[in-house]
Order: sequence, then C-alpha cells, then structure tokens
Amino acid sequence: MFINNKYTRWYFKIIDVAKKSVIEGYTEKHHVTPRSLGGTNERENIVALTARQHFVCHLLLVKMTTGLAQQKMIAAARHMSVCHRKQRYEVTSITYERLKQRASEMMKGNKRGAGSGGWHHTMKTRRKMSRNRKGVVPKGLSELQRKRWSGEGNPRAGTTFAIASQIREYRLIHPTEPITSICLRFGVSYKTAYGIIKGSSYLR
Repeated sequence: MFINNKYTRWYFKIIDVAKKSVIEGYTEKHHVTPRSLGGTNERENIVALTARQHFVCHLLLVKMTTGLAQQKMIAAARHMSVCHRKQRYEVTSITYERLKQRASEMMKGNKRGAGSGGWHHTMKTRRKMSRNRKGVVPKGLSELQRKRWSGEGNPRAGTTFAIASQIREYRLIHPTEPITSICLRFGVSYKTAYGIIKGSSYLR
C-alpha cells in the first residue's frame, strides 16, 4: 500500500514516537492507515498526535502513495488547509497547530454554563439557525412520526395543537435542548413552550 521511501520511514517514525509518548495539551486522533485506504477504527490503528504532527503526517501520506490512493490523500491534505473562494492560503504545520490550539481554547472558554457541554450562540445566530431549520423534518423519526411532523394528512397541521405535538416529539428526541432554542425553532413564546414540555394544557 505504501511506497518504500524516506517519506514512509519518516511517517512511521512520527507514529512510533507518538505512541510511546504522553502528549500534554491539545491532540488530534489520527488513523495510521487512513480509513479511505481500508484502515479501521481499532485502537491499534489510532494514535494521538499534536496538530502539527497530524498535519505533517497527512503531507507525508501524499508522498507515500500512488494512483487512486494518492488522490485520496491529496484531498485529505487539502481539507487541512484554508481555502477561500478562488484564493488559496498556504498553511504551514506550525500555523495549523496554532490555529487548532486557539480554536480548542475558544471552545473551552465559551460554554453556556457548567455541565451544559454546549457552545454559546448569539441570539442573531440562533434566529438564523431557526429560520434554516423550519420545515426540515429531523432524522431518526418513524414513518408515523415523520407524517405527524410534516403535517401530511393532518387537517390540523399548522394549528397550535399540531405545533404542541411537534414540540413534544422533538423534546423526546432532543431532551437537553434549551427551551429558549425550542421557542426560536417553533416560533412560540417561552411560556407556551414551557407549558407544553412540562405537560400543561395552557396554550396561547
């Protein structure tokens, strides 16, 4: 699968060192044999690398392969660089590592609260997300739930009672989503959403 050249030797040297080391701080999981080349998710095929090591390994994989395999590795390496429309910005391994570390720090510092485990979105972003989700049937619904959600064959579709039914079903699938987010999604007041979720018959 891999060409016997200096790049392959460098690649596996990085992998061996990483497996024997304990990396402190930000790390990324890397498939030693890429999944697109037949690699698995087994523990022995996964190694924790620094962002810089990860970037370098994907560059080396391009030089370790040929034909279709090389095309796949080129695509993977390109995904790890930053592109904007027709202009391409070349990213060094050091720059990539710094960007990933900054992104990790930002994620840690922008939680909604202790234990929530979620990213904090601005109200403007929430409204945009709500507009994009309207009319979209969530995945994971049974055929009956899908018909109820979409209003197919339901003369009450769009009424308050239909919305209440959709909110209850949505809550079963997403039990941890904040009520404020549900309000934006369905276009109802907080009091209405709270009453539906808590089992109250109060609708307004």
